[in-house]
Amino acid sequence: MASQPSTPLKPSLLYTIYFLTFEPLAALGGTYLALFNPTRYLRGTLPSTIPTPPISPLIYSLLVNIGSLYFLFAVAEGVVLRLTRKRSVWFAVLGAFCVTDVCHYAEVLGA
Repeated sequence: MASQPSTPLKPSLLYTIYFLTFEPLAALGGTYLALFNPTRYLRGTLPSTIPTPPISPLIYSLLVNIGSLYFLFAVAEGVVLRLTRKRSVWFAVLGAFCVTDVCHYAEVLGA
């Protein structure tokens, strides 16, 4: 069965500003905090009932992995979405990020 070509996408100005500018910059900010200011990153992401732990080699290793994932998000949104106007690619990328955002926010809120 032949599939139909994806409908070209012309994102609105709001989507363009948010998904191609703000989100990638926010992800780069998370990368910076996780790698170079881990104490502040932990204070901002751990529930307030949990004291900020000292940065052990194990915690730093986990933060490097988190920072790397944030960098991947920044590249995917800041570069990949700029390279395509295929609606299916936009939906797949933004849908995946929506799921990861919900999981991240649930963890931060202590759910």
